[in-house]
Amino acid sequence: SDTIHITAVPDPFVYIGPDSTICEQFPMRTGTEIDGATYQWNTGATTPYIEVSTTGSYVLEVNLDGCVVYDTVNVTAMPAPTVDLGPNRDICPDETIVLDARRLGDSKYKWNTGDTTSSYSATAPGIYWVAVTTEHGCVGTDSIELIIRPLPEVRLGSDTVVCKETPLLLYPMLHRYEDSLIWSDGTVGAQLTVTYGGEYVITGINRCGWNADTIFIKQIFCDIWLPNAFTPNGDGVNDVFRVLGNIGFLEDVELSVYNRWGQRVFYTQDKYEGWDGMYNGEMAMLGTYVYQLQYSTGGKPYLQKGNFHLIR
Repeated sequence: SDTIHITAVPDPFVYIGPDSTICEQFPMRTGTEIDGATYQWNTGATTPYIEVSTTGSYVLEVNLDGCVVYDTVNVTAMPAPTVDLGPNRDICPDETIVLDARRLGDSKYKWNTGDTTSSYSATAPGIYWVAVTTEHGCVGTDSIELIIRPLPEVRLGSDTVVCKETPLLLYPMLHRYEDSLIWSDGTVGAQLTVTYGGEYVITGINRCGWNADTIFIKQIFCDIWLPNAFTPNGDGVNDVFRVLGNIGFLEDVELSVYNRWGQRVFYTQDKYEGWDGMYNGEMAMLGTYVYQLQYSTGGKPYLQKGNFHLIR
């Protein structure tokens, strides 16, 4: 006689979840755990649970005392929605810019303003962001900064005079936020050479609107004249700062130019010579300079001081 004892091990029950649609950005945990069992996934993992974030079929093999059971779950991983509010941009006073986050499908919207519509009408500068949640729970975000773009500002300064013998360089003392500058005679740019008296208007224009300023210039006859600005850029116009006007009768002329630190950057005793904007072999800095002119006529000495602008 002989005896054998047989233990019947019931097949383990393995269920790793239903087929699912998930978001790539939010991995799903799937699997099961049975005491005493070993595990083998088709991904190569040997743990009872795995994190799933990509589309595919995931198979788990469970071995309990030689009894092998399988289960499969099919996962569809959806991408996060693409949300594009566009690049940062400017906003004009009293302008309304519609920020559109709308996408196909049944989605929910949440703006940092508290609005829950698919688009938002912005009327003020600032940073705006939106979170879009799809029907599957996937979330996409984007932000945009709106920067205030004021109306142009242009200022020509006080009314002045121009000598018949010496043209006057007009330029706005203040010009901000403009895309273009147009003078009343049709000239475009930041400078205008004036020979005759009259009314001159400069208009600054940008996409938000325009602004203008007017200067009245009286034409006079000048014995001695020094410009209030010069542009040593080699274009043949107003390239040298020098004494202008009726200089033929001047005697004992000394012209000195000083920078803001009191350094003398130019000196001459030649009444026909002027400063070309160079100092120690290099181009002098832009800005305001002070001049001192000494001369005599008929044996009587004169001293004249003032300031001017170096522009390029």
